[in-house]
Amino acid sequence: MLIDHRSQALLDHEIKHFLLCAARWTTRWFNKPKFHIFLHLTEHIRRFGPAILFATEAFESFNAIIRAKSVHSNRHAPSRDIAQAFAQGNRIRHLLSGGSFNFQLPPPLVNRTHSLPATSTVAPDVLKRPFSDNKSSWKKAGTGAQDLVYMPNTVTQYLGLDDKKQVKTGDCISDKVGPCAFAVTLTGKKLPNLIRNANAKQFKTCRELYLKNGDKCTIGQFVIVQNPNAVGTTFIARVEEIVQIVGSIADYSHLPDGVLLQSADVNRPTDKYRMPHIDLLNQWSFARFEDILCTVNVQHNCAQYQCATTHVRHVYQERERTDQTQPLVSHSKHPEDLMLNTAQMRDAIHVQRYRLRSPDLDEEDIIMASAAREVAAQKAARKTLEPTSSAKLPVSMPTLRQLSLPQRLVMLQEVPHASTSGSSQLDP
Repeated sequence: MLIDHRSQALLDHEIKHFLLCAARWTTRWFNKPKFHIFLHLTEHIRRFGPAILFATEAFESFNAIIRAKSVHSNRHAPSRDIAQAFAQGNRIRHLLSGGSFNFQLPPPLVNRTHSLPATSTVAPDVLKRPFSDNKSSWKKAGTGAQDLVYMPNTVTQYLGLDDKKQVKTGDCISDKVGPCAFAVTLTGKKLPNLIRNANAKQFKTCRELYLKNGDKCTIGQFVIVQNPNAVGTTFIARVEEIVQIVGSIADYSHLPDGVLLQSADVNRPTDKYRMPHIDLLNQWSFARFEDILCTVNVQHNCAQYQCATTHVRHVYQERERTDQTQPLVSHSKHPEDLMLNTAQMRDAIHVQRYRLRSPDLDEEDIIMASAAREVAAQKAARKTLEPTSSAKLPVSMPTLRQLSLPQRLVMLQEVPHASTSGSSQLDP
């Protein structure tokens, strides 16, 4: 992942906003080293690539696999043992799936003196087995070894080589409704003059299709669409109908002839979530499936309507149902009030165009107020432990604005009742 100067400035602003929000909560968060790493995140990405440390939470569903890889570890270096087990699995999968490897015999060892260990006559640089352009240097596993994964079995399941059905881009699945006239379809009702000689043709509708990025797009789902009339611009729309013309080239190829879309406006922000509202417009378009870039996630505005939990569902752990349950939220009030989830990581290159910039926060006031609360809490705790300790008299001192930030924090710790007296005692 590469970031340009514009993305770096945006990321730096959001990191600062997040850290200030954490500081406004409590300054104790900054005892964690991960919060310090946040400050250098953009430099880390430019130097080392994607920030793997902050993406590990997405892999909690693989706990069973990691545990299976650590069964034979002696626990002295479990991370290394797990990494070696995964690397060995990748090597075996590479060989059994027909992958090539650069096979070179080790150099002969020469022992000129019995009192010294045998040494190689080849320079150390040659022992690195560099990449070879010679086709004969690359070997493959034999047919006997590859036959082990020819059919789905325990080995293929363990190595992740199961034969999964490959879905072609644009594949659409019929909704099992027979052919009908163009006027019967929703496209014919919204765009009656779209297709020439439509009365002489029959039309079919589908319930889902697969986009270029592999997303499964169903009826009623919101998508990001490339605007064919303005290069480089996109818009949000909802999929209303997937249409095939009976006997067309697209029909024989199991592809849609077009997709009916209802455009949406995303310029109205939500107060609580800082995400754009989705307001459907009375604007309809018939787009090619190639122009649909990705599907997007939308959520109900629960904070505004105070959605409550009325049902429960069982919790699944490692794909097995447990007796534990968790409540389900019921969106009974205005379920059509939706907002675009700009926090989704998938297809962020398209979704981030619609994100709302976080407001600027007063760094100095937030840090001082949070530090004052923490100092006051510590003083209250000490008073609880030492009720008979005598109070110190206030000392005359300059205003807080005349001191640096570290000096202010020291002053707040020394002055009694700093949180209750406020700035009236410290400022002139």
